[in-house]
Amino acid sequence: MPAGVEQLDFGFRITAARIIAGIWLSTLLIRLWYLQGIHGAYYRDQSENNRTRAIRTEAPRGNIYDRTGRLLVHNRPAFNAALMLEDTPDVKGTIRKLAEITSRDEEQLLAQFSSRKAGRKFEPQVVMYDISREELAKIKVNTHNLPGVIITEVPTRAYPNNSVAALLFGYAREISKTQLETYRDRGYRQGDTIGQSGLEKQFEEVLRGRAGYVQVEVDARGNRRDELGIIDARPGNDLYLTIDIDLQRAAEEGLAGRRGAVVALDVNTGEVLVLASGPSFDANMFSGQMSAKEWERLTHDKNKPLQNRAIGNAYPPGSTSKVLWSVAGLAERKIAPHTVLNCPGYVVLNNRPYRCHKKAGHGAVDLERAFMVSCNAYYYQLGNMLGVGNMTKYLQIFGFGERTGIELPGEEAGTCPSESWKVERFHERWYPGDSVPISIGQGYLVVTPLQMASLMATVANGGTRHQPTIVKKAVNTQTGQLIEQPPRKTVVIDPKVIDPKIFEKVRAAAANVVGSRQGTGWRAKLEGVTIGGKTGTAQVVRLGSDAIKDHAWFVAFAPVETPMIALAVLVENVGHGGEFSAPIARQVLEVYFRNLGMLPETVPAPEHAAPELVEEDTESTGVEESEQ
Repeated sequence: MPAGVEQLDFGFRITAARIIAGIWLSTLLIRLWYLQGIHGAYYRDQSENNRTRAIRTEAPRGNIYDRTGRLLVHNRPAFNAALMLEDTPDVKGTIRKLAEITSRDEEQLLAQFSSRKAGRKFEPQVVMYDISREELAKIKVNTHNLPGVIITEVPTRAYPNNSVAALLFGYAREISKTQLETYRDRGYRQGDTIGQSGLEKQFEEVLRGRAGYVQVEVDARGNRRDELGIIDARPGNDLYLTIDIDLQRAAEEGLAGRRGAVVALDVNTGEVLVLASGPSFDANMFSGQMSAKEWERLTHDKNKPLQNRAIGNAYPPGSTSKVLWSVAGLAERKIAPHTVLNCPGYVVLNNRPYRCHKKAGHGAVDLERAFMVSCNAYYYQLGNMLGVGNMTKYLQIFGFGERTGIELPGEEAGTCPSESWKVERFHERWYPGDSVPISIGQGYLVVTPLQMASLMATVANGGTRHQPTIVKKAVNTQTGQLIEQPPRKTVVIDPKVIDPKIFEKVRAAAANVVGSRQGTGWRAKLEGVTIGGKTGTAQVVRLGSDAIKDHAWFVAFAPVETPMIALAVLVENVGHGGEFSAPIARQVLEVYFRNLGMLPETVPAPEHAAPELVEEDTESTGVEESEQ
């Protein structure tokens, strides 16, 4: 070895290198074991999601049909533009391009995007709802410039009859944030559709379908390349209603331009043939993306088109209540059909005069005559004979002051005035004068149009009060099997309480209201079918010095000999029931009996009542308006 050159210790360096290599290799093996063994499943999923997506597909809701199987509510395909955030490197930039391509307002799209709570990973977030075919084509052509943008097809509610029965159906639209917090545990997710009112809300669990999934293969930019598997969405169940769309349309045409309601029932089953409320709205406006301005216009409309007046509003029944008091007076034997009471144009009760609507008076009248000409003086005296106890008793027998139980949300109960009710409500005792207005359907008594239709159906069928129903059946769309519905209640009035012959007498009196030239319901007359009815004109509280016209009522059943249909018509603030509501009832009844083959195609219109009889139904209690 040359001098000055140290001998290198290669053995030490080799050993050190081996140790370092061993540590490195051990670390690598441990890491591989950690990745493959402990978190292998997680990273496999992450890797798979780099090229596949499971896209949730919304299920179509069940269809709704009328009693004859005619389609009333169904689904139409709608297309949404959504972002897959994991594939969108520049969200704002992509939305900007989307706005340019579709000529939409960029700020609105950004606001729409920002208003939605972030969903789950790999779940598309909607930016544009219900896009047009033209917009769809533009987006498809520019897919390469829109990374992460996907088009989703969703079933959207369609109402082919537009505003007809819209308040009955209600509407369904995207679940709100508040609703999502409540219903998340029932499987609802952001973007799902849920019933918001009417039948859509009441039968949500029946109509709602179950979502499916489509697994798709995508490229690095998130563009769909292939479908790898499908779990089909399960459609909702179908509803078949008791409604007859022909009658419903006739009723709404009769109400056109007015506020009011029409209810018609099958007297032998309680099935609802018509449930109309006006004004209405086009239910299709809720299917798309409604603007804040449209919603504000609808909710602030002074005519309140979102109110279902048939079940959700209560009104004084006016002289239509005389149907009930006639039954009560006969059942309590306070009067007989031949009992004659005098009407000089007023009656003095509790040292106070109460006027009849006919200033000259009707003279000596029996029940049939008083009912036909709607004599207030006769019923003031009858109400005084009955007393508040009996009036409350018969209101309860016919279900007033309680909800009928119809399968719709928002039903009002009305009132059943009584001594205890007044103490609880106003902390005052019942005064003798409180009973007087109630005897002609004013004062504390308020009812819904549905309740009045139920009263007429019960009188028409001889004393059986059926719970009104709007649904004939619910059917599983996949199996065709019927879905069990809650049983409906039927109350048979004890014949010892009300003799069935009493109903016959009242039906005969009601026939004269329409059939007689002197009856206040002359305008409801229909050649070929006998109709029994009762008009009513309910006073409305005046606001300061402004005069508000009275509510017009007409209740009826037909045919008188073998009743099949009963109905109630209310028109707000127009005047007399015989003038405004009776013709609407006639219009509905004409369609009903023509469809049954009981009337020819054309039926002559009734002659107008004599001018002096038009005023026969105006009520006046002689009490100051503030006490009404």
